[in-house]
Amino acid sequence: MIESLRQVQVVGALARLARTGGWADILEGRPLTDELDVADARLLVAAQVLRESAGGRLEPVDLHPWYDDPQILAANLVAELRRALHHGHDEDRLTATDPDQILAMGVASRSVAAILAEGVLPMLPVTRDRLDEGRARFLDVGVGTGAIAQTICETFPGTSAVGLDVSFEALSMAKEHLAESPVGHLIELRQQSVVDLVDEDAYDLAWMPQIFLSRADLEVGLGRVRRALRPGCWLVMPVAASADGCTPLEAAALEHDAVLRGGGPMSVLCAAELLREAGFARVRDMPGVSQSLVMAQAA
Repeated sequence: MIESLRQVQVVGALARLARTGGWADILEGRPLTDELDVADARLLVAAQVLRESAGGRLEPVDLHPWYDDPQILAANLVAELRRALHHGHDEDRLTATDPDQILAMGVASRSVAAILAEGVLPMLPVTRDRLDEGRARFLDVGVGTGAIAQTICETFPGTSAVGLDVSFEALSMAKEHLAESPVGHLIELRQQSVVDLVDEDAYDLAWMPQIFLSRADLEVGLGRVRRALRPGCWLVMPVAASADGCTPLEAAALEHDAVLRGGGPMSVLCAAELLREAGFARVRDMPGVSQSLVMAQAA
C-alpha cells in the first residue's frame, strides 16, 4: 500500500499530466518524451494508477468515467486538491464557489443524469408517461452547471425545467453552458433555496440531493417539493448512504464528504421516514456504492 502522505503526490502528478497533454498521449498510445511527464508516469505506475504493457505502452489500470477526457480529469483532480487544501486550513464546510469544484460536480452529474433517464425513470409511472408525451416539467434542486436538467430535456423532447441553486457562481456557469445548448431556452434558472419554493402542482419530476441540504432545510424543502409536484408524480432524492458491500474506507469517505457538503450522512430508512412525514405516498429505493437513490410519489 502506498504511504498515505504520498497520495497527494500521486494526485498532483495525475492532474499535471491531464493538464499538460501527457494523459492524452497515454490514452492515444504515444510515448512520453518530456522528462517530468516520464517522472509523473513512473510515479503513477508505482501507485498502480497506470500499468506498462510488455511493449512499453502505458494504460490506466482501472476504468473510470473521468479518464476518457483529460480536461474533465484535470478539473476534477484540481477540485479535489483544492478541497483538501481548504479542509486542511480551516474548519469551514465546502462552499460551491471554486469553478473547478463546480465543474467537477457538473461532470459527475452527467453520468448521474444518464442513470436517472435510463435506469430510474422507467420505474416511475405517471412521471415517465408525461416525459414520453413531451409535456413534462422538471424541477432540479441544486442545478449546478445544469447538466441534469439539460440531459432530461434532451432525452425527452418537449420537457422544460426549472433549476434552483443558491450559488451565484454555479448559476453563472450554468447560464453560460446552457446558452450553447439547443435546449437551453427550456431551462429557467433561479437563485433560490428550495425552502423558498412556492410553486404548487407545477412539476412532473423533481430531483433533490440530500447531501447539500442541512437537516432543517431538507425537512422544509421536502414539504415544498411535495406541494410543487403534481399528484402521482415523483421526487428522486440521492441520499448519502453507502451500500452494504462497500469497504470501510469507502463508507468513511462518503460520510466525510457528506459532512463537508452540509447534509451529512443519512440512512435510507431515515430518508424514507422524512418523506412520509412530508406527505409523500409510495417510497422506493435503489442502493448504490457512494449514494443511494430514494424515490417518493406525491399523493
